[in-house]
Amino acid sequence: MKKLINYGEGVVSAMEGIPVDQSYAMTGSLSIRGQVLPVGGVTAKVEAAIEAGFKNVIVPESNKEDIILEETQRAKIQIHVVRTISEVLNLVLASTKSKTSLLSKFDFSASTGQVMVNPS
Repeated sequence: MKKLINYGEGVVSAMEGIPVDQSYAMTGSLSIRGQVLPVGGVTAKVEAAIEAGFKNVIVPESNKEDIILEETQRAKIQIHVVRTISEVLNLVLASTKSKTSLLSKFDFSASTGQVMVNPS
């Protein structure tokens, strides 16, 4: 089962009471194991973010080669590529002690490509 990454960050933000930086547009699917998975139409989605006035966009790392923009467009937005929900949260959650504590509970295993949550 896959969900969109903005659902994941929204749920975490609401549960933890940590505000989200609204200057980020984002696209990608989220696996149950915390991996950010590729989506289709990523160039059109980045172009729409530029048109809407966003200065930052988050896309799956596996989609980074799919983004085809002219230099004038690319200069209008910063593209952040991510592999895991913890990377998304690190970018979009406001800097607070709660954020630091929350992110310390996430552990990304490069060997398995999974995000594990440390219960401590």
